[in-house]
Amino acid sequence: MAKRLTTEDQLALLRQLRTGESTPQTLADLERLLRTPRAHGIVIKGAAELAHKWQARALIPALVAAAEVLAPDLLGVEAQKRDPGCEGKEAILRALVDWEADVSEFYWKAALWRQHAPIMNGSKDVAAECRGLAALGLAQTRGGSAGPDAAVMLLVDLLADEEAATRVRAAQALGMWPGAAPVLRLKAHLGDEEAQVTGEVFAALLRHDARVQLAFVAGFLDHEDTRLVEAAALALGESRQPQALPPLTAAFGRLARDPVHTSLLMAIALLRQEESLAWLLAQIPAARPAAAREILEALRLYRGDEKAMARIAQAAGGHSEIARAFDEMFT
Repeated sequence: MAKRLTTEDQLALLRQLRTGESTPQTLADLERLLRTPRAHGIVIKGAAELAHKWQARALIPALVAAAEVLAPDLLGVEAQKRDPGCEGKEAILRALVDWEADVSEFYWKAALWRQHAPIMNGSKDVAAECRGLAALGLAQTRGGSAGPDAAVMLLVDLLADEEAATRVRAAQALGMWPGAAPVLRLKAHLGDEEAQVTGEVFAALLRHDARVQLAFVAGFLDHEDTRLVEAAALALGESRQPQALPPLTAAFGRLARDPVHTSLLMAIALLRQEESLAWLLAQIPAARPAAAREILEALRLYRGDEKAMARIAQAAGGHSEIARAFDEMFT
């Protein structure tokens, strides 16, 4: 009978495996770690991350089994003791979702996990990211044997979760779901206390169909809440749609004196289009040094692009202070 590994033994084996490469023997040792009874979450996290790094898809059953052993029960006492921050379960879910593993039954379970950890004056649900990652898994598998209708209803429920981390992932999952645009638009209209959630809703809509949804998202550039302006701007920038440039530059013209203007500059740079680069470069010569520095900060995205860098240097070279700023940022 194999000797039962203590936690110290498990951590030592994990350190040893990290220094090696994927071989039949190291994969067997890694599976042994994952299947060790009562393994601590920090060990499972390390093992899952190594399996992910090695692209060891053959270990999917062992990863699922390890996560289910760590899953919170009705009282959550054992899970809180062995995986207090859900780090082990999160690492497993990240690997499975990245691999688009077909383990929908497991995703259904994980989408319902709740695990509360004590904090000052209360507790915190540390399983929020697990639920969100499970939502992505359900979107990838279209709900498995339970079917797409049941899965999309759960995703909508998760979009209304009390934890922002879950809502962000649910928005991403719905962005992968054909026909979910109406739900996402309704969520955008209703808003969210966390601008990050609304930003992900905007991004999901643009991933659905940028041609159709761009005007809707751009409409939020006029919102009185500058957090939503920023969220809409960055989603538009990340979409890399040329049609996003006119509303972004128009918003910059309106909000040039508002702190949100730096996010608008970043959004324009994120477009990575010839027209957006030309617009940014055209602003530099007439800009005050402080404003020019902000434009150059956005243009740092182009580091590594020799042709763009030459054009940026030329635009900055007409004013000694701006030229010094360029040298500080890019050399």
